[in-house]
Amino acid sequence: MPSAPLSRRRFLRLSAACGLSLAAGVALPLEGCAADERDALADAGALGAMNWDELVEAGQRLAACASADDSRAAAREAGLVADDGTLADGWKVVELSDGEKLPMQLAGIRQDSGEDGAACGMSFLAARIADRHTVNDEASNAGGWEQSALRAWMNGDLIDRFPNDLAQRIVPARKRTNNAGRAADATSVTVTTDRLWVPSWTEIWGAAAGPYDDAAANAVLAAEGVQYELFAQAGLDADASRDAHDELVRAWRTQTTEKPVDWWTRTPRPSDDVYFAGTYASGAGNPEGFLGNYKAGVVVGFCL
Repeated sequence: MPSAPLSRRRFLRLSAACGLSLAAGVALPLEGCAADERDALADAGALGAMNWDELVEAGQRLAACASADDSRAAAREAGLVADDGTLADGWKVVELSDGEKLPMQLAGIRQDSGEDGAACGMSFLAARIADRHTVNDEASNAGGWEQSALRAWMNGDLIDRFPNDLAQRIVPARKRTNNAGRAADATSVTVTTDRLWVPSWTEIWGAAAGPYDDAAANAVLAAEGVQYELFAQAGLDADASRDAHDELVRAWRTQTTEKPVDWWTRTPRPSDDVYFAGTYASGAGNPEGFLGNYKAGVVVGFCL
């Protein structure tokens, strides 16, 4: 059965008995739970009540809306926004060809744009790690996301593991990233077009406050998009980015267990040429970053 939303108090109590990850208020089974419970991960909440055909159609309707108000009204009518204005809860599971299951959460409505510059109807982010991978073969951030081995792998081998019908209907999104690596200012931020991607630091934490003492480095990060509504709704605040946050805990499943792991953003640390910012297994942000050849978790995003 799908897990019910959990309060922080109940999450902390249950986690001691059967390791749980709180992903935007919904529990995912982790280490200590039976393997068949992990295998049985199913659609959950309002989002899970829809099928992918319905979600694709809804995304197209939202993208075609003439204004933000119109799209919000259409999203509420489709059940993608609750009466209180928050995004639909739960997730829709994507089952990959190797049997891995990715619970996809609605991250935002009309927050990304497609290759032609028009709005994408919906953006999704996984509440579980798809795989562990390096960003590059060497300890380097040169070339940023654009030239990374991670980007090539996600938009090659990984998307080939997606159901073909869904993969063909994913809308390639324009993602803004510092694609230089070491960068003196925001002119290093350029656009790539990707079917699959990982979020930037700013798409998680927002740009209200930068994580560095260097204003120029903070300006580079601030140019890498806007905070997704999923994370704003969860109360993630740039001023507290170094604190642990249950909402950002993501688990990686092996054949024998499942446990939280560190995971990537696509954001190079602008002050050097070897690190990419990421998120620790605890859900704390790591703006200093992991070496480019570190094997961390991959949190998949895509648009419809």
